[in-house]
Amino acid sequence: MDTKYRIPYHCAASVLLWIHVLEAIVPPPTNVTLHCHNMTNILSWGYEDSVDGVTFKVFVGSESGSLGGPVVLWVNPPNMSIDLSEYSNPDDDYGVLVSAVKGNNESESMPEEGLSYSYCKVSPVNVKCSLDLPSVDVTTLEENHLHFSFTHPGVLYPTSKKPRTKKSLESQGRLPLFQYHVEVLNQVSRCPSLCSHIFVFVTGCLKRKLLQGSRKYSCSEEKCQGKLHVHGSEQSYCLNISGEMKRMSVRATKKYCSEPLKAAGINPVAYIVPIVLVLAVAVVIGSMVFVKRTRPQRQTQVPAALVSSFFLF
Repeated sequence: MDTKYRIPYHCAASVLLWIHVLEAIVPPPTNVTLHCHNMTNILSWGYEDSVDGVTFKVFVGSESGSLGGPVVLWVNPPNMSIDLSEYSNPDDDYGVLVSAVKGNNESESMPEEGLSYSYCKVSPVNVKCSLDLPSVDVTTLEENHLHFSFTHPGVLYPTSKKPRTKKSLESQGRLPLFQYHVEVLNQVSRCPSLCSHIFVFVTGCLKRKLLQGSRKYSCSEEKCQGKLHVHGSEQSYCLNISGEMKRMSVRATKKYCSEPLKAAGINPVAYIVPIVLVLAVAVVIGSMVFVKRTRPQRQTQVPAALVSSFFLF
């Protein structure tokens, strides 16, 4: 054999090794995203290559080490998401990574810079999770007062996955302290007329308006409620409520408004009794008139002896 065309052994080995490396490469997942809200955390991703023989590997770690090391979870296609709701402790920060595994080969973990999340509002993480405020009932009272009430967020979103029953609430004590502030959105400020002419006074009035329209409250009971005084004569008032529970941000999804105050209704008896009395009087009077007109008049005969005695007198 002509040695001029013979491929050196070390070159052939390098080519074979490169081909093996190319075959061993597994494309990594793409578009790794985390949606966390109301203690529900969903990690999802995409995959641009064929998923035949591919399994996805999810790493979950905690900043505090409360998990005892990284937790490994497996997801089989066609599923490309996983529920991580059990990792929602507001006192901890979590990090997640996803890789694709095919046989003995594994892709690089994504995202490259890592993905961290937490329900703690002050944590330096990529994704900050929050809670929705439960629905609020607002009632307009007399004398410019509003009453509002809602379920404590800790009842709907317990930090423990065990369901909160009345018995468990009594055994565990009070719910976490929920501190919140209430803002009256259509609050009318009491600004002197001079404010409309002097800019400095206008600024002061606007500040007073904001201060008057927002108040702070706290609650550790199953039902949070309060009463506040409002200025002006609006038919309906709208509230915006937001707060914090165990360093978790709690926000209203919309503004909550009161129904217009209805005038105090009069008891129907107050209408019926006078009408009945009037009708009764009318019937009595009508009966008397009818009897008087239909009964023949009797002429009274005065005895002659009485008449003669009268004249003699």
